Parts: sequence; structure tokens; C-alpha cells
Amino acid sequence: MGEIADSLISGEFDCITGEYLGEAVGYPRTHAYDRREYVSPVEKKPTSKANVCITNMCKDRGFSNRKKVELIAKFLYSKGYKQFA
Repeated sequence: MGEIADSLISGEFDCITGEYLGEAVGYPRTHAYDRREYVSPVEKKPTSKANVCITNMCKDRGFSNRKKVELIAKFLYSKGYKQFA
């Protein structure tokens, strides 16, 4: 990892603005909203019911994640959706 990334992770720099905060404290922190506080790691987005159903269906049939993505891409393409560049 880069030196700047390590400094952001250790709390030496503000993880939102990049401003120097002082000595590293061992966790990401910020001055945002006029306060110094611990910034929790990015939370995983809630999974949609459709994604859970598709994942379970593909897992039960032995599809790898890559094959699942290919299957969904082909289905969406057949419905007229184009892949983002």
C-alpha cells in the first residue's frame, strides 16, 4: 500500500478531507462536522432479495461467481440492457 493510504488508515490524516491531524492513532478519523471521531469501516450494502435468490439458485447448480455474472449479463443483454463502459 502507498504511504498516503497508510497514513489515512492510521489516522494521521483526515480520511475524508486529507488534512493533517497529527500523530497516528491507529484507526481512521476525521475533523468533518467539526469533531474528531472514529470513522467506522464502510458497511456492506444490504443485499436485495433478488440477489440472494439468484446467488442461491446459482450456488445450488454449481455456478461460480464468474459464471453467475456472465449468466446475468447475458440475460440483461437479451432484454436490451447494454453494458456500461
